[in-house]
Amino acid sequence: MEDKKIKNKKILITLLLVIGLLSITIGVSVAFFNYTRTGTENVLAVGKIYFNSTQGTSINLTNVFPVKSTELENNPNAASVTLTVTG
Repeated sequence: MEDKKIKNKKILITLLLVIGLLSITIGVSVAFFNYTRTGTENVLAVGKIYFNSTQGTSINLTNVFPVKSTELENNPNAASVTLTVTG
């Protein structure tokens, strides 16, 4: 008798979990497919991006290691490069 009650409880819990999972899945699906947005349509376009350097056409880095920004003032190997991005 005791085993039958435990088995019935396990079946009931499993059934409730399955029903809950189905409810969540159906609810999310309905919410997703009923989603409407307001405003204008987003347009995604592809273009070209140009990187222009004040050093010329290329930047060559040799024996470069990361340093702290506070160490840049007294570092003879540190230089600056200005890049302009044109889209």
